[in-house]
Amino acid sequence: MIGLIEENIVTSTNIREDLMSTKFPSIWIEINREHQKNLLICGFYREWNRDGLKNETDQLNRLKHFSEQIQKATLENKVLVIMGDANLCSQQWENKDYTNFNVAVELRGILAQNGLKNWDLGKTYMADRLRKDGSLIESAIDHIYTNEGSEKNVSVRKLPISATDHLPIIAEIINSHPKKIEKKKIIKRSMKNFTQSNWIQSLVETEWEKLGETEDVNVMAECFNANVTKALDICAPLKTITVHSKHKFGLSENTKALMSERDNIRKKMYKYSSSERKVFH
Repeated sequence: MIGLIEENIVTSTNIREDLMSTKFPSIWIEINREHQKNLLICGFYREWNRDGLKNETDQLNRLKHFSEQIQKATLENKVLVIMGDANLCSQQWENKDYTNFNVAVELRGILAQNGLKNWDLGKTYMADRLRKDGSLIESAIDHIYTNEGSEKNVSVRKLPISATDHLPIIAEIINSHPKKIEKKKIIKRSMKNFTQSNWIQSLVETEWEKLGETEDVNVMAECFNANVTKALDICAPLKTITVHSKHKFGLSENTKALMSERDNIRKKMYKYSSSERKVFH
């Protein structure tokens, strides 16, 4: 097996030898991504025969090693894309008369246990020979498995032309680049503890007599502004507030709907007499 990596992502790619095993042919690589989960990509080939070991028990034993690889990868909670030649027709593996039914059941169990979805690619293998009755030998043995729920970020397809008896299969992963939440700080007065009585008291305690000590209008204006600002600092102090880029200013649609309902009720109340309004209220 050979794995090819584009030069522009070599520096962000790791070969995951810890997930590989000589007992089951596969290549695992990890692609590091910013602001989102890393990708774990596996290419595999399920052998029919290895060193003469080709009966059903031998195939099931080899599949267990593949299962161990997938389980370890799943525990890392990353985006998984597993693709390769499974040598099992996914269009037949629910058929109890299928020759490799038991092996297919084992593989389907592995996928289910690890929350993986098998994508329907249709038939991808066309033999270069015909059956005795002249019919085509074709099956869906090339598979792509991904995490359940990844449909929005994964698209799969097969190419219609190939130089071999297998059609190439492709899995495209959409890199979602979340918008950076911008923050800005604004300074505004906090009216949280503002009361009319405190405001009046603060104005009363201000030294307004200084306004009479000058006849310069500009000086008077400065003095007036300084006195009001001093009172505001007591009743409504300045505070620094962080505003996020996703912050929605203004009233929500739900609040607007409630206000509209309130206004409609008020209009109805004006149509009634005072005694009727009390009952309506």
